[in-house]
Amino acid sequence: MINEKPREPLPKDFGLTDAGIKKLEKTSGWIRGFVAMLPGVLLLFKFGAPSDPSDLTLGTTLILGFIIVFVLSPLAYTIVEQIIVRWWPIVTPFWLFWHPDYSKYKQYQLAQKRYKNDYDEWLKTQLSWWQRLSGQRFEQEIGAVFEKRGYQVYLQGKSGDGGVDLIISKGSQRIIVQCKAHKNPIGPHVVRDLYGALTHNKARKAWIVSVSRFTKGSWEFAVNKPIRLITIEDILTERFIVS
Repeated sequence: MINEKPREPLPKDFGLTDAGIKKLEKTSGWIRGFVAMLPGVLLLFKFGAPSDPSDLTLGTTLILGFIIVFVLSPLAYTIVEQIIVRWWPIVTPFWLFWHPDYSKYKQYQLAQKRYKNDYDEWLKTQLSWWQRLSGQRFEQEIGAVFEKRGYQVYLQGKSGDGGVDLIISKGSQRIIVQCKAHKNPIGPHVVRDLYGALTHNKARKAWIVSVSRFTKGSWEFAVNKPIRLITIEDILTERFIVS
């Protein structure tokens, strides 16, 4: 778990400048445009261009243009880039000669990708992120939390009985879970309803995971019952140990 907010990599960290990056991207765009024309040129050489442009019907032009722009061009560019940069160590120095900052730029792009992944993971440690989730997304994310802790998770969705959103299991242990993304405190009626669903679902325990807090009445009802009241803060601060 990432506790500190990740630092976004900057161009200067890699010996680059904003102007240099724009120039590289512009050059890359020109190269892509050049490569994009290659399939069309090859097709014309293969099948021959009509001596009279009027012989090329509008339908044929549209179909040929679609194939070149959306199918052949991206594929051709990807293949050429892979060959130049990765597959041909002899050609690579020439590529780097013409683009001296290309290797730095690729490292910068990789760092940006890692940063995005780390930032997305860090966001999930923030209470504000959880508070913005919809009910369905909250259920999915809580299910992912339990999966990381070795549980098999079954999303119930709207088919859940008695407000059961998840059924999680590990070995012989079977637990029903209700997820509450409400901002208002969770009252005892919610706990009472889930307690009634225990027998119906043949579960040993019932857990309620909530973005907000639980009322005093909820805590009192849960006393001496196989029910755990869990806030998202309990999970984020690791006060809640899944067992």
